[in-house]
Amino acid sequence: MGCGTGAFTAALRAEGWDAEGIDGAHAMVAQAGKSGLRCSVSDVLRGLEIPDNSYDLVTAAYVAHGLRRPDRRILFQEAKRISRDRVLFHDYSEHRRILTSIIEYLEGGDYFNFIKTVRQELAEVFSEIEVVSVGPQSAWYICR
Repeated sequence: MGCGTGAFTAALRAEGWDAEGIDGAHAMVAQAGKSGLRCSVSDVLRGLEIPDNSYDLVTAAYVAHGLRRPDRRILFQEAKRISRDRVLFHDYSEHRRILTSIIEYLEGGDYFNFIKTVRQELAEVFSEIEVVSVGPQSAWYICR
């Protein structure tokens, strides 16, 4: 979810996964298509036309922090609905860096609320959440 130009989709395919991506931006999906990746345009906030339990793993990288809380809930619910088992959100952790804070402030997303409430928000949708630190300000939120 939020595949952009398909870099992560390509990495998963290179490791043998049957991966496909979705993104709301037509230009991003077109770029992914030029690389031979299976990606489609879809707006998760309007609901995905994907049957329940369609995927072994659903991922979204650096998508959630840019959404407002009600929209994050929709993202989380849709990811859970289309996953058979696990959902992996790769995003910011509560650890901040000044440059990231400045950039996120200028972008006007919901980064500052996200890093304070992400664990609680995920717990409202998923029964199991494991948080794995994967960098100085990044985490994997592995949900079931």
